[in-house]
Amino acid sequence: MPGNGAPGRQGFMQRHLYRAFERQQFHAHAETRIVLLLSGGFREEGYGASGVFSRGDIIIRPAFAGHGDWAAQSGASYLQIKAPAAFVAKRRGEEFWKARRGAIELDDRNVSRALAAPTAAEFLLESAAEDAYGHFNAPNRIERAAMLLSGDGHQDIEKIAQDAAMRPDSFSRSFKTRFGVSPRDYAKAARLERAMAKVAAGAGSLAEIAHACGFYDQSHLCRAFREKLAMTPLEFSRQFAC
Repeated sequence: MPGNGAPGRQGFMQRHLYRAFERQQFHAHAETRIVLLLSGGFREEGYGASGVFSRGDIIIRPAFAGHGDWAAQSGASYLQIKAPAAFVAKRRGEEFWKARRGAIELDDRNVSRALAAPTAAEFLLESAAEDAYGHFNAPNRIERAAMLLSGDGHQDIEKIAQDAAMRPDSFSRSFKTRFGVSPRDYAKAARLERAMAKVAAGAGSLAEIAHACGFYDQSHLCRAFREKLAMTPLEFSRQFAC
């Protein structure tokens, strides 16, 4: 199996470790990343959803897709390939621009050979087809709020706090403790991700995408792209151009 820094045609495969219960707050990467879990396990979250991963599981994260991770008691060891955006261009589409999951049998000799080949990234990509995350399992009131905010960035946060039987300030503190960001920032980031998926797919004009995703207008959408990604929607879409 490839070791740390093993080169491949699509990128570099590197080994990483999570300590027991280690946590990474929500963050994103500027390139598509392919993760293969070698041992242990962790829970990964997208906006309003989560997934649990163990040995042999694969996660494909598109460029700039937000996620947070919690390692299990056993910690986790995983391989990661940074794949250039051009690598996924031929799979352009809104249904691809989301985190995907799959699984392989690590003890299979054919799998070991595939992972050692220059086309390892493509092998892993083809092995991931299902959505990476599902709804929170038995969500508490903070997680239920996150599910609401991830689907509609214009939710009234005071009303959500009231429905959760919490004062707005207490709700905001609890939400930030759980997710690392305020409810308002969480909702803004989730709204931008919905727009990014549509821009990557070429699913309408910028004005149409802005309206569909809850931005005030096209200018508001463009400002959000520049502030978060340091690029325009057009520059972002070019990364996924066929």
